[in-house]
Amino acid sequence: MAIIKSKVLGLYVLDQADAQTDPYIVGNGADVNAAATNAFANGAVATDKVLLTNGTAFLGMYTLGGTQASPTTTEITDFRLALAATSTTMDISNSVNEIVARDGQGGSETYIVSGAQTWSLSGDGFLTDSNNDMSHNIWLSSSGSKYVICKFDTDVTDNASQNYVGQGLIESFSLSGGFDDNVTYSFTVNGYGKIYTYAG
Repeated sequence: MAIIKSKVLGLYVLDQADAQTDPYIVGNGADVNAAATNAFANGAVATDKVLLTNGTAFLGMYTLGGTQASPTTTEITDFRLALAATSTTMDISNSVNEIVARDGQGGSETYIVSGAQTWSLSGDGFLTDSNNDMSHNIWLSSSGSKYVICKFDTDVTDNASQNYVGQGLIESFSLSGGFDDNVTYSFTVNGYGKIYTYAG
């Protein structure tokens, strides 16, 4: 058994050119074509950028074309490493609701049901010459209240590693640095909708 080192964790975001102020429409289907048809049914129109899934797994980000009866898709592949993160975190939580029912004999029993799920992704690290453009993209997304697509990669050195993908808003982004000191950054993405698995 090999232990995954924290230095290979990665947080990727879709490039600023594909960011938008409305949530990305999600299309679910057995494959990309079926998911694209579902995206049209969910209100997407040609030229929209959509997030396609099979319900649990991420199939990709695509630009729609054609019609609902005959959809076409162009994959968006500009996921970029979000800065040189030294620490990345993915948090998922499920609310649990309790229901108390009487048993008909003067007593009661307690049952639990799953409620809403929330998730967030965050990262922090040093600002470098190579990631300065991405920090500006994140600043543009946060200041413009634009939705971002994030991919949390469990091993950036392995193309077959398990990833998690979802969309959300940048809840916080900060840059800091003192005189003659390294510039550091930190940011948190608050998830919108579900987070999906993705191998690749």
